[in-house]
Amino acid sequence: MIVGHVSPIIYERIESHCAITYHRGGVSKHYYNASPELSNFIKEIKDNWDGAFTRIKINAPSNLFIEDLWIKNKSPEKVRYAVTVYEIFSKNKGYGILIFLFIIFSVFIALIFGIVIFGYKKDDIPIYFLMGWINLIGILGLILFMVFIRRNRNYSSKNAALFIISFIITFILSMWLLLTILMLPLS
Repeated sequence: MIVGHVSPIIYERIESHCAITYHRGGVSKHYYNASPELSNFIKEIKDNWDGAFTRIKINAPSNLFIEDLWIKNKSPEKVRYAVTVYEIFSKNKGYGILIFLFIIFSVFIALIFGIVIFGYKKDDIPIYFLMGWINLIGILGLILFMVFIRRNRNYSSKNAALFIISFIITFILSMWLLLTILMLPLS
């Protein structure tokens, strides 16, 4: 075990016999009931340690050990990215970012489909924005709002249903795409 996230340079002969894992938190300097191996490791830790460590497990026959194991004191890109995403979304500000993205996507999609399906009418633009905000309540709130607005704005039932279906499908796909993009470097 090595304090911090590091990049071991594993040579080809032992590569298939190695397991490298990255950890953060969950180990306290003051955890005294740890295994002897972990206890010795924990004794070496500084007080300001954030809990990050790299575990390198090599289970290779001795005849394969022909070189030294070199370690770069640099975190691999995927690990740095994962830690960054974790730090952004694990704190309270992460919820704010997610809600902000949810609102932006929702309003933008409602605006686009409102203009495409019902047409560009200057008086209806605030209604399209409101439809995006109503999505925060949920799909049922959006459907009930559409029923109310359809009567007041003389929208056809067909166009109202087309808006709801198009909005729901596009919104779900766009949120899925956003999460996939965020997770892409981790795969």
